Amino acid sequence: MKEVFRRICQREMLAYCFWGATTTAVNLLVYMGLKCLIGYQFANLAAIIAGKAYAYIVNKRFVFQSVCANWKVLLREIGAFVLTRGLTGIIDFVGVILLVEWMCAGQNTAKLFMTGLVIIINYFLGKKVVFLNGDRGRKDGVSFRKL
Repeated sequence: MKEVFRRICQREMLAYCFWGATTTAVNLLVYMGLKCLIGYQFANLAAIIAGKAYAYIVNKRFVFQSVCANWKVLLREIGAFVLTRGLTGIIDFVGVILLVEWMCAGQNTAKLFMTGLVIIINYFLGKKVVFLNGDRGRKDGVSFRKL
């Protein structure tokens, strides 16, 4: 039990929870703001895109503190992020529609459920697939501080 508590309280996990909450807020605010103007499917798509762009910036800078050794590594990282978040974006998009259309869930309930599921998947993909470089903390690498 102590080990579980220690892991939860690590800086990276706490940062992911905080910045994940702000990313979720961006996603939900865009969704709820736009669904009054356009169909919920398109509002969901816009919310996913806005949330993913915001998430890359805060995950790179504040959660995983990724500093890439060069532009090639940075482009690989961005590509991996786009692919993995694209996958979870598809899961989110299709999941909301399936829950609303086939499971008769409310639109907001479906969106909240899928958002929670996607948050969990995104952490593991970010940690194990996207932000892998061993150059974290290098002062001469490429980061948003220098861009």
